[in-house]
Amino acid sequence: MKPLLRNEQGQRIDRFGRAMDFETFSKAIKAVRVLAKDSTSGKDELYLEAPASSNVVDRMGDRIMLSAQKQMESAARGMTIFLNHEYDVPEDVAGSCDESYLRAAADEADGIFDLWVKTKINQQNPRAVKTWELIEAGAKLGYSIGGALLEYEFVQDDEKRNARAGWMPPADITGIDLYEISIVGIPANQRAIIDDVVKGLSLKTGLSRPETKAQLKQREIQKKLLEQGITFAPEAGDDKSIAEIAADADAEKQKADKEKADDKNFAGEQDMPEDRKAVEDGSAVVEVAAADDADKDAAAKLEADAAAARNVQETSAVATKAPGDELAEPTVKKLYKCMKSLSKAMDHGTCATADKHVKSANDVLLSLIPAGYADPEPDQDDKSADDITIKLCADTSELQAQLKTLQEQLDALKSENEQVSLKRSEAQAALVTTKAEHDALNVALEEKRKEADDLDARLTQLKAYPLGHKTKAAIGGSYSGSGSTVDPERRKSETEADLKVELRSRLAGIPEDPRSRQTASL
Repeated sequence: MKPLLRNEQGQRIDRFGRAMDFETFSKAIKAVRVLAKDSTSGKDELYLEAPASSNVVDRMGDRIMLSAQKQMESAARGMTIFLNHEYDVPEDVAGSCDESYLRAAADEADGIFDLWVKTKINQQNPRAVKTWELIEAGAKLGYSIGGALLEYEFVQDDEKRNARAGWMPPADITGIDLYEISIVGIPANQRAIIDDVVKGLSLKTGLSRPETKAQLKQREIQKKLLEQGITFAPEAGDDKSIAEIAADADAEKQKADKEKADDKNFAGEQDMPEDRKAVEDGSAVVEVAAADDADKDAAAKLEADAAAARNVQETSAVATKAPGDELAEPTVKKLYKCMKSLSKAMDHGTCATADKHVKSANDVLLSLIPAGYADPEPDQDDKSADDITIKLCADTSELQAQLKTLQEQLDALKSENEQVSLKRSEAQAALVTTKAEHDALNVALEEKRKEADDLDARLTQLKAYPLGHKTKAAIGGSYSGSGSTVDPERRKSETEADLKVELRSRLAGIPEDPRSRQTASL
């Protein structure tokens, strides 16, 4: 059986130290074997049956009322049943709730009802079957439920139940949101074994019953103030800002300075003269108000004195620490509010928010120091710490400036690198284009070379032809009108010249190379 772990506030925690939002209670389970084949496993169906809840008063003074029992009865039907409040699937699935119902106990006259739950065992899980076998063999295991409170009422006038309760009064629970049901190794006792069903539960509506971290810190502050003999009750719903609290503290300091101007008022009304008491209780103001119009100036002065006296009387409690008073320290009250805001900032706020609250709290503390007070023994360590802090701040500022400069240089280098990369890409693209053009020119040059070779072959053939009628016909010769023929040598020379001109024109535009120069020299 796993022990129930709890934190300092009495809340149940898991094995990782995290607070759980539900508690458990149980009663012994009995094993039932039904001689009917399970459609899935082909074996006899196995069931567990026992009360999962009861409306008796538990050992902490709490009681789950019948209305909450009915809510759980409806919610339990078809719900998955787990083992030991562990939720790993499938090894922690014990089965499912086949039936849930309310049954009156033997002492029905007392209105005691139990919520019975019948679980069909998941026989495909060996752990679930083993649990059933243990119960059948006589092991005293129990159901345990977990849920969240929806509705409840504190019970203040029941001495027996209050005697059982812890730091919170007992409660009658009228509404529960059922989360889950587990089979656990809690030994059965009587029906009243209900182990703190409401302790540690979180509320869906209203305030949470367990104390929050901020509330615990507030209680610590109150405890320290009580040890110093200071008692007060913070006003509920007071949501003044820290700036307003600091302003109020300054006003309280001014009132305290005015109070110290009149030493007699520190002792109370016993040492006051009768005429001053009349000013304090306001009777002198009433008498002055009824005086003749000729004495209006004097009446105004007396009224101002009465208002000042009332202010002194209101702030006299600052120096007179009365433990029995409900609110004897207005300035300490402001300090308390400031510390409360600081706790919230430390828990949930940002660093800037926390720094603001710390400064405001420091201002409130400074307001408590009398005017003109000087520390007879100044702490050199504080001064050294301040100097170190100032130096660190200066070094930090310098480093930040250097970091900014380096960042700017890095950005400039990145921009320059991007430009170089762009130019490189453009050059690579131009190189590819130039290479393609060069390949095309090489192809054209090769074609021109072939044509030149063909012309050379024709010239060679022409040079080999003998002079005569056929040669003349081959070179396009003709007779003149006088019947004489053109000089064959001249005709041949002209034909060669024409072929050279044609060859040069065809080779025009092709890049010059040694072969083209040889061809042009033909």
